[in-house]
Amino acid sequence: MTSIIKVDNIQTAAGGTPTASSLGIGGVGKIGQVVNATTTTQTQTTSSTFIDSTIVASITPSSTSSKIIINIQMFCQLFGNSVESKVIGKYQLVRTIGGSATNIFTSNNNPRFDDFDENTDFFMFNFPILHVDSPNTTSACEYKIQIASGDGTGNSRFSAQQDSQPSNTVLMEVLA
Repeated sequence: MTSIIKVDNIQTAAGGTPTASSLGIGGVGKIGQVVNATTTTQTQTTSSTFIDSTIVASITPSSTSSKIIINIQMFCQLFGNSVESKVIGKYQLVRTIGGSATNIFTSNNNPRFDDFDENTDFFMFNFPILHVDSPNTTSACEYKIQIASGDGTGNSRFSAQQDSQPSNTVLMEVLA
């Protein structure tokens, strides 16, 4: 048996017009908002200790059940200044909510370039980072990339936005 309900108007208790989400329907699995940020400010390091890059973007989820898709295209350079067998960079993705930072992903000696064969050599490239986060909050979430020099051999340097080449971040809230 099929039932049909027909109404001319639905109102909230206060007399206003309800939204699909306030009625508990629709919206699930849809993109709620998109944030885009671009930086050209160079960050570089020869240290194995992580430092902040200028790749930063913030988003405020509309629901605690929302997921955040983080898509970053990081323009990088790996540089070696001696005959080396490999040069390695590392990065980590950090989420900050209300001043409290949480490392949500660390690369494992990646990106890397093997078989440097000159005294001074470098490799420039666009490095993609894609991650899905569940921040479980409706507070502002800042996502940033930190970089470090990896466990390569010889002297190496890892740069983000080398020569002011842009890195781009897109944050998308997926409604749940």
